[in-house]
Amino acid sequence: MDNNSNGQESNKYGSLLILAILLLFEVWTFRKVLFNGAMIGSDRDGLLSVLMTEHWFKVLCGKEQWNTWICMYPVTNSVAFNDMYILHAILYCPLRFLGVNKYIAMTSAQLLWHFIGTCIMYRFLNKILKYERIPSLIGATAFSFGSYYLYKLWHCQFVSLSVVPLVILSLYCFWNNMDNDRIRRKSAAIAILTEVLIFYTSPYMAEYVLVTFILFVFSMLIVRRDRKSQVIAAFKYVRNHLLEVLALILMGIISMIPLLYVYLPTRSTSVRSWEEVLSISAPWYYFFNVSSTNLLYGKVIQKIPALTDAEWPIGFPFFELILLALVFVFMFREKKSNIKGLFLTSFLIYCCATKVGNFTIWKVFYKFFPGASGMRVPCRIALIMLPFVGIMLAWLFELFFSRSKIQSNMILNTVGVIIAVFVLLENGQKDGVISAWNYPDAVAREAVLDVPPPEDCASFYCIDSMADESQSENPYFYKGFLDAWLLAEKYDVPTLNGFASFLPEGYGTVYNIYTSEYPSEIDRWVSDNSLVNVYCYDFATKEWTRKG
Repeated sequence: MDNNSNGQESNKYGSLLILAILLLFEVWTFRKVLFNGAMIGSDRDGLLSVLMTEHWFKVLCGKEQWNTWICMYPVTNSVAFNDMYILHAILYCPLRFLGVNKYIAMTSAQLLWHFIGTCIMYRFLNKILKYERIPSLIGATAFSFGSYYLYKLWHCQFVSLSVVPLVILSLYCFWNNMDNDRIRRKSAAIAILTEVLIFYTSPYMAEYVLVTFILFVFSMLIVRRDRKSQVIAAFKYVRNHLLEVLALILMGIISMIPLLYVYLPTRSTSVRSWEEVLSISAPWYYFFNVSSTNLLYGKVIQKIPALTDAEWPIGFPFFELILLALVFVFMFREKKSNIKGLFLTSFLIYCCATKVGNFTIWKVFYKFFPGASGMRVPCRIALIMLPFVGIMLAWLFELFFSRSKIQSNMILNTVGVIIAVFVLLENGQKDGVISAWNYPDAVAREAVLDVPPPEDCASFYCIDSMADESQSENPYFYKGFLDAWLLAEKYDVPTLNGFASFLPEGYGTVYNIYTSEYPSEIDRWVSDNSLVNVYCYDFATKEWTRKG
């Protein structure tokens, strides 16, 4: 009894120590946000994500329709033109009801989800795959603090990557507990509902997960010698549990109905040309591009002009590439078919994210996979490699540590923590996470919008009489429609101005208040939609003028 108690106590303190280390890694990574008032992203895309998430708070307050933003008036189903940010809203809305400022609430939601993802990944490695604590720490670090993940947090929707390990964990438990009805059904339900949640947050990320699942199944059928028995087992499950399968499918369909309701009507307009998609696909040699803002290698990357494109830092740092090479060697030596499957899947994901000349296997998905033709930047699928990389590195160090000749656990664990810290630093950004705006400026920007619209104002649009047409260029035009959206949210009056990844039919350049065509475009939009009680707000003079 005493020995068991001591062992449980040791495990408890060991787990708490790992949790503390992971928490310190989070603090280090987000130090600029936590201590300097910085916010993730920029005052363009970052603010846009705040407004899209604020929409759900206003829905719960009864001030907005669930499927329609307060911008782009009078367009309905406007949430279909961009990501829906439901994952963020799950934590954001309770904070808003508690009186937390929208900017602090959004930042808190992002940081909390990132930490939750880190913990899910660690639990999967340690509790489900049964790897020791230190290899699990290294694997969780490689995933959650991976270079491309931290870089793409600039686009706030990609924090949805944090729940991808929950999908992987659930699918693993589903497949490996076929004889346990409770675990099997629970795991399948969690996997489906988590994937649906990702769809409601960022359809791109959800589709990347589905593409990865297809690639993984394909890879496992190639590398496993017992592939035939695995296929038979899958068919046997469907045959013996047909009602369960139908119930799970029905659950998935029902939970997707609201999303399909808003997205399907816009499907025909949500298509990118293949030429546009190909132009943004990363070159094949970007496997070592970790961005010019990388903590250790940024200065080197800056000196290589071919590696400076903002969308393409999809690679891995030097030490991690060596570790992946060792995974490749040892997975054959140890005859680990599951690791081979993960490695092949990661390689195929990388092939989807990159091109050789004008060739990329992503074209197969672009042509035949539903929704893939709307994805502008296919190289972002490289994010889904990171959970697999974390698993492979955890397996590698589990192998090394189990065969180590070092007798002292203290020394071995210390070496492991040092390796985890180096993985953290090697993947890290110079300032922890990219930020181009801060809390004081955001609050000050909104405070300037202090003149409410007239009581009979049914909708409005904005102008800036002091601006010049040079502000109409991307990204400067963001300020106009974002300030209009802020004004609309502040006073709960819809604005004609707005912007998203896709635009409603006939919208023209109503989103860009700085173009010379803007006055005529606004008049046309008001006339085409038979709008009344329309006012114009001038940012320069702070005056409201009735226009219709």
